[in-house]
Amino acid sequence: MSKLHNIDDITLGAMAVIISSVSPRDEEGLTVKETAEVLNISVSRLEQMRYNNEDPRFYREDGKILYLHSSIRAYIEKNTNKKGLK
Repeated sequence: MSKLHNIDDITLGAMAVIISSVSPRDEEGLTVKETAEVLNISVSRLEQMRYNNEDPRFYREDGKILYLHSSIRAYIEKNTNKKGLK
């Protein structure tokens, strides 16, 4: 097993685990609560992001707000750099 050398390696390792856990399941939508948990943010923060037209992108189905796995993955990748989250 490789040894992590610094906090940046740990951050990148943690992000890789998060990204891999958001794998597509036939692009099944995640609820607002599930998405907030994956992103480790509050539901109210996610609602604020949606109100401000920020990523991750969402769609409505049967009156529910849902997020695609691919949209969540893209958001995580976009907001992650070599030193961790922006």
